Amino acid sequence: TRDHPPQATARPLGAMAACLSVRVTTDLPPGATLWLCGGCPALGGWDPARGLQLEGPPPTAGHITVFEATLHGKELPESFECKLVWKSDSAGLVWEDRPNRVVRLVDLPVPEDAPLLVVSWRPYALSADFAATQPATSDGDGATGQGSPAPPKAPWMGVIDSSTHGDPWLEAHRPSLAARAARATAQLCRLDEESAAIGRAPLGLDGVSSVYDSFGLVRQRRLAQAGWLFREWAPAALAASLVGDFNGWDTHAHRCAREEGGTWSIFLPDAEDGTPVIGHEARYKLCLVIPGSAPAADGEALSADECSRLGLAVSSPPPRRVWRLPAWARCCRPAGSDGTLEAVAWNPPPDRRHRWRHGRVRWHEAVVWAHEASAPGLSTIATAPDSSPQAAAGSAAAAATAATAA
Repeated sequence: TRDHPPQATARPLGAMAACLSVRVTTDLPPGATLWLCGGCPALGGWDPARGLQLEGPPPTAGHITVFEATLHGKELPESFECKLVWKSDSAGLVWEDRPNRVVRLVDLPVPEDAPLLVVSWRPYALSADFAATQPATSDGDGATGQGSPAPPKAPWMGVIDSSTHGDPWLEAHRPSLAARAARATAQLCRLDEESAAIGRAPLGLDGVSSVYDSFGLVRQRRLAQAGWLFREWAPAALAASLVGDFNGWDTHAHRCAREEGGTWSIFLPDAEDGTPVIGHEARYKLCLVIPGSAPAADGEALSADECSRLGLAVSSPPPRRVWRLPAWARCCRPAGSDGTLEAVAWNPPPDRRHRWRHGRVRWHEAVVWAHEASAPGLSTIATAPDSSPQAAAGSAAAAATAATAA
């Protein structure tokens, strides 16, 4: 893998993007630096010395590091080829051992006004540097030698922390924490394997935790065009469409296209005057056509004409149309007194939007207890009941004092 230069191919320049953000999750060895090189001038013309250097914390053996960089003030073609390359004193230059990555800017999410390229690369487990750190192994006849290196660690080992850090409150739960970390590690490895099976780069922990940037109904920019991107995962569906107040709940007005892996998507560009097609707090739903044999109890059977219009074969039982609350809906509100919810688009004017003060934040879980609220409303951390041991002790002391006084 050390002498694997890219296959330089010419690409015509198309529409230009102002900049590009790159995020790479990798297991580089200690002391290594990472670069993104490509065939276009903005990425060095396949010269690593003139490529885009990515920044991140110093790599440590057997652990995952996230490198990031943003390309400013250079012209990028609409489509270009690129590769990652890392460098260390012991290994020299090491290119990705794979065909060139072909990147189309129009396919990238734009979460922060710049196209974002997310890549996962695991070169260290395959390198001689990794083999040199492994203990000697048996050659099979009882002798011990370097022979075949020990099996590499799972790429996710060490990423999920199951230690208690000396916290006495957590020590009793150490086995449970370790079991949960093992399950999460196995799941992340499985996601990597599934991504590789369909020819995609693994998402990585950063990609998994930020997938909300490209699922559900989100505001995005496709090159110079802003609009709504809607994506949902429904692999068993035969057809899908986005319906709501904005199109009179017409099931044929905005039909979604099927992507690899069972994801359905549609991009709705803003009007020429910049007005979004779906207004703030407008209601919407996902309309799916599912096989007639599906176990869902609701839905309406499609006529032969409807099946023909959708390009579906007439079957027995016939396909059914069902209406669903999108799984990735960002904002929901009660639809009535029966407890059902409806999804609403959330795109308030700039003066009503939340502004982050501490940069990028990755949430694992945020729970606000609302079951003890005295009246309907929005519960917050400030109004949540205090269930800490100190609060419980204080409540017990107060109850004892009241009983004594009585």
